[in-house]
Amino acid sequence: MDRRTRAGLKRSTMIFAANDDTPRAALPVLDNALLWSMQAWVVGLCKGADVAGRIGALYADLGAPTATGYLDGFMWALSQGASRMLEVNCVCCGTVSADERALLDVFALQQEGQADEALNLLGGMVTPGAALAARSSVSRLMAALNEAGQYLPEAEAAVRRHALVLPAGRIIAAAPHWVH
Repeated sequence: MDRRTRAGLKRSTMIFAANDDTPRAALPVLDNALLWSMQAWVVGLCKGADVAGRIGALYADLGAPTATGYLDGFMWALSQGASRMLEVNCVCCGTVSADERALLDVFALQQEGQADEALNLLGGMVTPGAALAARSSVSRLMAALNEAGQYLPEAEAAVRRHALVLPAGRIIAAAPHWVH
């Protein structure tokens, strides 16, 4: 296979993968804010751009200026402890990658009191120590947002996707057929 054929294969594979991603426009406002801040943080790290002020302004506008530091801690834990390459797209990307969706689910699981499930989900992306550090930052970030009256409106969907055991009194759809 020559270089042009390989290059064409890579491009078509990347396009196919992007077509499987969720449209960013479908995300609720707070999910979009969290996604944008993660993406901007990565752009800042990779390009050496100063994005801290813009991320700080975003969280200040949400009424949770302290969340900026917690996002920074979360992203440092991910970047330093990643056990595989994580796909975090550019801020201009119109789709949400599977890794970005999983990271948003970590925030949602934490909001819903599913800290162990959040840790488990992080464990598939980073080392155990980094997962603990990241979950700690997520816990504080979500507490700051929630105290400011900001909630992830579709957090229950993340619980349905990932939780094995729900808190008492919570009813969701039946477990998948492969669980026995």
